[in-house]
Amino acid sequence: MKTKDKVGLYPEDGPMPGELPSRGKESQELSSGSELLALRAESQVLGRKLQEARDRAERAEEELAHARAEIEARVRERSEQLSRANEILRQEMLERRKDEERILQQNEFLNHVLESLTHPFYVLDANDYTIKMTNSAAIQGELTPGITCSPSPIIVISPVTASSMAARCR
Repeated sequence: MKTKDKVGLYPEDGPMPGELPSRGKESQELSSGSELLALRAESQVLGRKLQEARDRAERAEEELAHARAEIEARVRERSEQLSRANEILRQEMLERRKDEERILQQNEFLNHVLESLTHPFYVLDANDYTIKMTNSAAIQGELTPGITCSPSPIIVISPVTASSMAARCR
């Protein structure tokens, strides 16, 4: 078995595996010099490859940061658009609720006015002459909503009785 002496060489039984056979001091120095050159060249190649890998990684990180910033900007922009659209929808919903309330109040007022009349009152559709609405005094007669009246002009100057209206309607 080989043991290292003080200089770091293995004097007994020839070279170690992977070592060139000893041809003397000059031969060893020459061999060591060429190995050193080969190692230097290999080291330079590996250094260049490592630097290229670092450069690629750096570019990839920059591209990733740029893409991330672009996505964040798009998300912010879209969020702002959605916020504006939501606000517009809220305003429209509020306006609709107000309109619906106003219509309900107008219908209620109209119904109170019609019901306060003591004589029959009929609302006819001008297109097909169907009775669309009546008050409770008219309902006591023969005519109810949905019945069609004759297309002759109906001009009411005085209160109409249910029987006079029935003569014009079927």
